[in-house]
Amino acid sequence: MKSIVSILLIVFLSAKCSGARCSILALVPSARNGTTKVNAVNRRVDVAQAHINGNRFHLDHLAIVNTRINQRHSALRGGSTENNPTEKQTDQQASNLKKIIIPTILSAVAITLALNRKTISAFNFKHELAAALDNLSALGTPGILMYIFAFILWEITIGVTTPVETAAGMAFGLKHGIIANAVGKTSGAVIAFLLGKYVFKDFVEKKLEGNELMELVKDSIVKNPVRVSLIWRFSFLPEQIKNFGLAVLPVKTWQFISAVLMHGFPFTVLWTFVGNEMGLIVRGVMDSPSRTLKILISGVYVFGFFVSPSMVGLWVKGLRDEKMKKVENAKKK
Repeated sequence: MKSIVSILLIVFLSAKCSGARCSILALVPSARNGTTKVNAVNRRVDVAQAHINGNRFHLDHLAIVNTRINQRHSALRGGSTENNPTEKQTDQQASNLKKIIIPTILSAVAITLALNRKTISAFNFKHELAAALDNLSALGTPGILMYIFAFILWEITIGVTTPVETAAGMAFGLKHGIIANAVGKTSGAVIAFLLGKYVFKDFVEKKLEGNELMELVKDSIVKNPVRVSLIWRFSFLPEQIKNFGLAVLPVKTWQFISAVLMHGFPFTVLWTFVGNEMGLIVRGVMDSPSRTLKILISGVYVFGFFVSPSMVGLWVKGLRDEKMKKVENAKKK
């Protein structure tokens, strides 16, 4: 009878309770054992809940730290300054300062020119140029060596050689001017090529990374290095890219020198001849350009504006067509 009452009491208590903690009472044979197990389960649930809460706290903390790190990295990389009023104010001040400085400088230059217009108009540029050229020519061999050294530096850094070669023709005459220009121009190009090949190779490759023409030339230059180098020299690329660009391609030094001589020497003769006649005109020896000079200049215009662009354009088109064919063949395979 007592056992029946105990069972009824357990069932009654389990019906009154709700949730996982009380429902387990209906599954045990006695109320005391059931209560002990329920308490053990409750303790485990509490421990698990504490672990979960602790993990959530750590995860939230890590998320906040990660967000702050990303914001700092973005600022270091030159990210947006919309949320930084100090940087916005600094940029605004710099912009306002530029608006003041540039008009001030231009106004000062204009006022200076206006106040010294008589001195400027009296300046005899033709006479001063002739005197400077005569002084350089009077130095003889040391003057030529100084010019060659300066031309080498010019070829490596600036690269625009036409006015320099013309000046040599005006100062040293046709014969010595051709020698000085050829040595200076070729030496500067070769030194730039060697620097790009052995010293600044990584830097040049990084700067020219993604250049379409460089990507197209890589395969073609392996088959015909001298021919491709020569066409490369005829392109309208800056002189630095002509020299340093070929340095990171599979071109040997003697192949580069061959291309430089075949491309550069005819133009050296041409611009030295032009400079020589201009020097004679400046010095008053000649009154006007000769017929030979006029013919050469006409040829330069035709070649420079029609022949050379067409040749380089057709070459680039052929490289693109060849690349497209390779891509299509790769897709078919």
